[in-house]
Amino acid sequence: FSANRTHPNAQATSTMATPPLTPTPTSSSGMAAAILSTASALLITYGAYQYLTYDQRWWWKKRSSQHGSEVCHQPSWEKTLIHGTVSPGWERVRDEFVQNFRIRGDLGAAICVYHGGEKVVDLW
Repeated sequence: FSANRTHPNAQATSTMATPPLTPTPTSSSGMAAAILSTASALLITYGAYQYLTYDQRWWWKKRSSQHGSEVCHQPSWEKTLIHGTVSPGWERVRDEFVQNFRIRGDLGAAICVYHGGEKVVDLW
């Protein structure tokens, strides 16, 4: 016996009015799932933003702005702190070496270049 069976002589007409369609309230578990998925999406978006915009030298910028006594803030640091020799025609290598400290925030570096068996750049 099934509860869904109707009597073969039953009429299909009804005098009752159909209630208006109203949205059913969301269950608490459905609401929690929606909040969790939204929070997950926000966390993933924030993580992607941080990954794509991360500056690996943030600590250097913070440190140099607090102390003001880093290499590139010392008076005449280029002449007193950078040592070595550069052959004529290789001065651009020295200029880039200096830029590593001035612009890129290098803390220390050294370079030695041989060209044709002859040492043309030796900086530290």
